[in-house]
Amino acid sequence: TRFERISGESTHCSKPGVPLVGNRTVIECIANMLALHGFTRLLVNTYFKPDSVKDSLSRSDAREVLYIDENEPSGTAGGLRKMLLDSRHQGLLDESKPLLVVQGDAVTDADFSALMAVHVAHDALITIGCQFVNEEDVDKFGIIVTDRSGTDGESGKIIGFQEKPPRALAKSRLANTGFYILSPKAYPVIREIYQDKLDQSRQKARQAGGPVPEEIAFDFANDIFPAVLERVQADPALGDFRAETVAGYWSDIGNPRQYIESIHDIYAGKVNIPLPDMSELYYHGGVIFWEGAMQPAMQEHAKLEGNIVVARPYPPAK
Repeated sequence: TRFERISGESTHCSKPGVPLVGNRTVIECIANMLALHGFTRLLVNTYFKPDSVKDSLSRSDAREVLYIDENEPSGTAGGLRKMLLDSRHQGLLDESKPLLVVQGDAVTDADFSALMAVHVAHDALITIGCQFVNEEDVDKFGIIVTDRSGTDGESGKIIGFQEKPPRALAKSRLANTGFYILSPKAYPVIREIYQDKLDQSRQKARQAGGPVPEEIAFDFANDIFPAVLERVQADPALGDFRAETVAGYWSDIGNPRQYIESIHDIYAGKVNIPLPDMSELYYHGGVIFWEGAMQPAMQEHAKLEGNIVVARPYPPAK
């Protein structure tokens, strides 16, 4: 709903499936960037309007794309939980290798291979990719607090989290980008965290006389990370829970304004994402045109300026 009228009921697209550069979508650009850094096997969790995601990923540079299709959202870590605990999805995840998690609504040219290299060098349990944000913007992001043991004097071992803190109370300027790396030794820890949360939920349901859940929603920020922090602080032998800065452009397109600003940045050359052939058909005078929309707009002699996205009618006229 935050992304109307770009996606939602107004178009055929989910947020990751909206056009970003020419007819290349947000998630297609993520897949191409991952392939550039050597990540060519993708595990994708879908729910809303999945065809817009699958159609675009079929054109991407990913060598293999596997899907977990949901009928109901199961949380940001729901797909991971299913791969770890649900027999229908076990085997998708190679538990002998680390897993890089990327949120599907990010516009980015992040250096994922460098982030993985730092994770491996520290033999970390989990690494969260971060970027510095301005002091006036800390209240817009999930902020990570570290012991500042990193080489930049800001990143390092995680000691706390602040969710969109007031500027005066922010203890850091490290924003969570939604890029996570999980080592193989994190998988049994995550299984345990989910089982504990499920048991607690079932116990509460029995005490209240309500239906006992078969499964529950599972989230990285709300469920996994606080529990991991508690465990590594109690038992440092589990490994480091780290925050590391990641180089490159990053924008979380949480709303249409951020989506439009990101496209302006791409065409201004601020993002290392290749422009399409005949880019003037998709971006002209600061106006964004989706595939096939410029010609009818010109035929109607439309005078457009400012932050505008022009799309074909949806559903298509009969």
